[in-house]
Amino acid sequence: MAQNLHFIEIKYMSGSKVKISSLRFPSDAITVPYNYRIGNVLDQGMEILTAGGFKLIGYGSDEKKKTYLVASSTFEEIKPLKNLWKTLGENPFKSLKTTAQKPTNQKPLKKYKRCI
Repeated sequence: MAQNLHFIEIKYMSGSKVKISSLRFPSDAITVPYNYRIGNVLDQGMEILTAGGFKLIGYGSDEKKKTYLVASSTFEEIKPLKNLWKTLGENPFKSLKTTAQKPTNQKPLKKYKRCI
């Protein structure tokens, strides 16, 4: 038995952007910055959709348009997912201080004579 699916297009745009758009609802699309931590347009798009509650069934590619197509059984809008990219692939070291601090109570190093 055939199933009704929502097809979503994921495309790399110039300027390091990813566009995720619905083929069913033409005005429903978002453009997010490319995430170098994830490193793949398809993976990034699928992570955003999955994080937004979309149930993904499969994917394919359109070689002529150079885009990916994702099949979903969820028929919700994509626009509310606009800010989800901020939480994906976050740097785990972001909260650590990057500047070196001087250790406290450290004695100066002793100078040793060279033995010949």
